[in-house]
Amino acid sequence: MSGNKVSIFQGLFLFFYRFFIHRRWFHRNSKQKHQKSPSHHGLHQAHDLSPHTLIFNVEGALLKSNTLFSYFMLVAFETGGIIRSFLLFILYPFISLMSYELGMKTMVMVSFFGIKKEKFLLGTSVLPKYFLEDVGLEMFEVLKRGGKRVGVSDLPQVMIDGFLEDYLGIEVVVGREMKMIGGYYSGILEDKKKHEFYLGELVQEEKLSSGHVIGITSYNLPSHRSLFSQFCQEIYFVRNSDKKSWQTLPRNQYPRPLIFHDGRLAIKPTPTNTLALFMWAPFAAVLATARTVAGLNLPYSLAIPFLAFSGFRLTLTVNNDLISPDQKEGCLFVCNHRTLLDPLYISYALRKTNIKAVTYSLSRLSELLAPIKTVRLTRDRVQDGQAMKRLLRQGDLVVCPEGTTCREPYLLRFSPLFAEVSDAIVPVAIDSHVTFFHGTTASGLKAFDPIFFLLNPYPTYTVRLLDTVFGGGSSTCRDPDDGKSKFEVANHVQQEIGKALGFECTNLTRRDKYLILAGNNGEIYFVRNSDKKSWQTLPRNQYPRPLIFHDGRLAIKPTPTNTLALFMWAPFAAVLATARTVAGLNLPYSLAIPFLAFSGFRLTLTVNNDLISPDQKEGCLFVCNHRTLLDPLYISYALRKTNIKAVTYSLSRLSELLAPIKTVRLTRDRVQDGQAMKRLLRQGDLVVCPEGTTCREPYLLRFSPLFAEVSDAIVPVAIDSHVTFFHGTTASGLKAFDPIFFLLNPYPTYTVRLLDTVFGGGSSTCRDPDDGKSKFEVANHVQQEIGKALGFECTNLTRRDKYLILAGNNGVVDKK
Repeated sequence: MSGNKVSIFQGLFLFFYRFFIHRRWFHRNSKQKHQKSPSHHGLHQAHDLSPHTLIFNVEGALLKSNTLFSYFMLVAFETGGIIRSFLLFILYPFISLMSYELGMKTMVMVSFFGIKKEKFLLGTSVLPKYFLEDVGLEMFEVLKRGGKRVGVSDLPQVMIDGFLEDYLGIEVVVGREMKMIGGYYSGILEDKKKHEFYLGELVQEEKLSSGHVIGITSYNLPSHRSLFSQFCQEIYFVRNSDKKSWQTLPRNQYPRPLIFHDGRLAIKPTPTNTLALFMWAPFAAVLATARTVAGLNLPYSLAIPFLAFSGFRLTLTVNNDLISPDQKEGCLFVCNHRTLLDPLYISYALRKTNIKAVTYSLSRLSELLAPIKTVRLTRDRVQDGQAMKRLLRQGDLVVCPEGTTCREPYLLRFSPLFAEVSDAIVPVAIDSHVTFFHGTTASGLKAFDPIFFLLNPYPTYTVRLLDTVFGGGSSTCRDPDDGKSKFEVANHVQQEIGKALGFECTNLTRRDKYLILAGNNGEIYFVRNSDKKSWQTLPRNQYPRPLIFHDGRLAIKPTPTNTLALFMWAPFAAVLATARTVAGLNLPYSLAIPFLAFSGFRLTLTVNNDLISPDQKEGCLFVCNHRTLLDPLYISYALRKTNIKAVTYSLSRLSELLAPIKTVRLTRDRVQDGQAMKRLLRQGDLVVCPEGTTCREPYLLRFSPLFAEVSDAIVPVAIDSHVTFFHGTTASGLKAFDPIFFLLNPYPTYTVRLLDTVFGGGSSTCRDPDDGKSKFEVANHVQQEIGKALGFECTNLTRRDKYLILAGNNGVVDKK
């Protein structure tokens, strides 16, 4: 009976497996043509694939793993820490039951939601290591023989770009894009149809250029299968059973050596490894705390046995020819750099408590807690050399001349400074191994580096003291026998350490590492608040790029004190602005001007002696620079003239209706606008602002020369304004509120200065009888006179330039 029951259950299981699961995922489309497997056909044996374009599916045909969980777990852990990674881990059983596309979208959402795009560096610093360790050697050899290689993936583009382009040399990478919200990843993938459409266009282009496109994709994944069948002349399918026999790509065959990588996790977070990691976490926290307390407080005779009992492994190997104890100064130990704990574990290995260490960068927390003395170097060769000599006279000294840590079996270039400070150098070859966490970081918090190292169950350190190198302590660093320079001594020490560890020596530096992993040069400088108090503000004339345009209503920096003053002023401002507006619009000038002055408004008029005589046949043309929309009105106030008119290129309908002086809107048609201005001049005085837009800073924009064609005499008007709380101009806001914001200030100030009359000639040629200046020369002359009077700088910038910078448009509003 039991045997029959087992056979029945086995039969039912196989039935459901074959009918539902196997059919769902392994169904083969009968319409697909040229379907082959690379393991049984000529793709592996083909010697010349260079004329062909190879399009391959990254996760289905290049990587050995059948699940993408590990890569998303890396993103979740490195960007969101333990909470985000734990959420992804507990969702994994449900994700494994979802369809391929839905499971992909879920992992992307959990891993990427809320991550700032600018700070996401995992695609170049963390993920390439794990991708490279998952590449199948057999498929890599096929791709290496191809002509143009196109990698297609359902993974987000930011995850695979660095790996495929930088480390495998793939020419084109087509991944999925994610939607952005304010510079942050939303975790939502773009529509797959866009992805497939782009891929289809790419394949069509390759057909036209190379003529033959070969597709390589997974037989077990539905993604891209129909698309490959539609566009590729040949398709090779890779089965999961084929991948099991693949070899992993050896490190020595990487197209580009993997020297630098970042991230805290030292294991690939497969579901099993992730489970082990979370199970170990509570014990790790207790153990790391105990190790830290013991290492910092117990004497070496007790701390070392306790660390060994807790799982720490420290091995010391000493050669026979160390420095004799009768030397006059301490011993200089020069080691490669694996973690920030290197000097400490050399001290543990030698059972010496008086060892000192010099470092280029160390967190304040690590510096305070270190049980041995650490001295920060300044990167000044003379000062650092003197500091190292002084420390050597006090006792033994440890130096890490690489300047930064390196996890892989490579040695960075050794700085030769150590070769100048001691006659005898002891090279120390150091290696360390961890299980779960790396004790180094390039983009994270360095204060946590020792803690992460101690979180491992069996952290291991191997310290090997090599034969002493005699380099000569003089400034020339000459050895009595072979006369080596300091550079040769540094290279010799590097080579000896590399030989002892089996590591490869390179010329790479700390700067190279941080440029690759963190996007900076790795130099951190600390500035105290007390230092900043003596700093001078950067003068405007030293700005690398002049600040000509800026937007926003606030005219003050909203510090807490200024913000308090702003909100306390707001109720009074509303009342005062209303009163000023009503008085300015309704009262005659003889009453409005005194009232405005009483309310805090400051208006200053300066008039030169040689204004236009009153016997001219037409009105006076006042040409002014443009500070606010109220410029023509305050010229009218300053001159006590109510019949002044103004022309403008853009003015809100509300301001146009409420303006106490007549305003005429220009059409930007030179002939029509010129005729309109001449007609207005025959009726009386006219104000023109040829800049066409306002400018807050001490600059003048280019003057349109139209005004130089319409009048024989031009009066330049230099205008300046000052506000306290609010700017009376805007580029992206509502212009109807500009005058209101200006009047909300407690002491709005206007300075109007009428300059000497300029005679430009009113004919179409704009010829002056004396020197025959053109309209452009007249416009430039007026601009220069106003700039000279105000102390402003003249520019060739226009209204269009301003609005392109501040509002992203050309400043012209079409009314339909």
